[in-house]
Formats: sequence, structure tokens, C-alpha cells
Amino acid sequence: MYALPERPVWIDPRFEVYPPEHWQDYLAVSNASWQWENVLNKNGIDVLMVSKTKQESLILALGDSQSWQEIYEDEISLVFIRNEE
Repeated sequence: MYALPERPVWIDPRFEVYPPEHWQDYLAVSNASWQWENVLNKNGIDVLMVSKTKQESLILALGDSQSWQEIYEDEISLVFIRNEE
């Protein structure tokens, strides 16, 4: 957030900063529920950093989607960007 202020963060671990509806949207994405891509589209999200151990379903969904491309991987996380349309 501080190192790249021109790229606003959609969510972070500070629970008290976001309303419950925002956390519901986050959980829909994180769990790859049926509306996960709609939530990302609605919020203009085009970069995702995903936990390998906590978001396996989302990783699978991103891999199956034509809209997302993996651009980085390390032992902890993956980074995906939205494909340009």
C-alpha cells in the first residue's frame, strides 16, 4: 500500500476498516464461489496475489479462466493479472 500508492489495495487484514459486505465479497472471491469473477469485475480488480495454502480453489478457478494469467510464483503465493481484452 505504501510502496505502490497508485495501485490501491482492495482488501487487507485490517478487519475493522471494511464493512461486512466487503468481507463477504472477499470470501466469495477467496473461496471461488460461483460469483467470484463478477465480484472482481464489479470492483475493477485486475491483479491478484493468491495464497497457495489458503486459496487452492481460487487458484484452480483462475487457472480454468480465460480472463486470468499467472505471472509470478514463489513458495508462498501466486500473482495473476487480468488478460487484456
